[in-house]
Amino acid sequence: MRAPSRAKKTSRPPHQTDPRHYDIIIVGAGPAGLSFASLAAPQGWRILLIETQSRKQIANPADDGREIALTHLSRSIMQRAGLWQALPASAITAIKHAKVSNLSLDYALHFDHHESGQPQLGFMVANHAIRKAAYAAASAHPNITILTDSAVTGAHSDTQGGWVTLANGNKLTADLVIAADSRFSKTRQWLGIGAQQRDFGRSCIVTRVTHSLPHDATAHECFLRDHTLAILPLAGNSSSLVLTVDSSQAQDWLRCSDRDFAARMEADLGSKLGHLRVAGQRYHYPLVGVYADRFYAPRAALLGDAAVGMHPVTAHGFNFGLR
Repeated sequence: MRAPSRAKKTSRPPHQTDPRHYDIIIVGAGPAGLSFASLAAPQGWRILLIETQSRKQIANPADDGREIALTHLSRSIMQRAGLWQALPASAITAIKHAKVSNLSLDYALHFDHHESGQPQLGFMVANHAIRKAAYAAASAHPNITILTDSAVTGAHSDTQGGWVTLANGNKLTADLVIAADSRFSKTRQWLGIGAQQRDFGRSCIVTRVTHSLPHDATAHECFLRDHTLAILPLAGNSSSLVLTVDSSQAQDWLRCSDRDFAARMEADLGSKLGHLRVAGQRYHYPLVGVYADRFYAPRAALLGDAAVGMHPVTAHGFNFGLR
């Protein structure tokens, strides 16, 4: 796919001097859309991001309970985009070890950062902190416009260019239209790109816990009889706990008391972290994967979850989107 030409006013065709025309329009100002905009901005292109949420919501996103395990490559890309520099040091926790175990085996598959030649295997950063940093980085570029409180009601592209229509009736054109509006992307549909969707019939329950023993910067993945438990290191004696269960059981896990929930998780973990206490709200995420039939069309492309919405338990959706 040919990239849009650099934005030089002296060489623009007449229609491109229209203030309603952009080099790139990105539908969706989530972390993938904002990251791409920041990476593209140094080329001088005129970029528009369109987002249904308010500016306040995307500038200071609410905590959604999710913690993202970032790879070294993702950190490198985020540094190029200006995101990593916008993260406070307190928002980043190193992962130095990872252990995968099975209830029926007295053995854990151990990944050690020393074997990788790196001081850590990866990094834990809260999803809302990434979103905040992504907004801050994109906002620093004068050639990026972020249009909030705006719903897209249609999109189209062909070999000549693309356009989107807004709920207020305005029509905006671009050399390239990008869909970055979630795994259930309406823009992808309007662009005529299909996608395969799979409901796994499983649900994630995410919360934060504190524990009496240190985690030693170790992430654990435990495969149990009817559920899977991941516990990911955060600052101090605290961790992000991700429980994966059959969706028919999710409400039972959500309705039980914090004390009962912690006791069940403590029993599953054995003596790994000592006594557990729930330290935050429990969040529920049904597991649905999406894979687009193709990732581009003439003068259009898909980005992030609109292209590949990964099974959330992999914890690599944002890593893959960045790559």
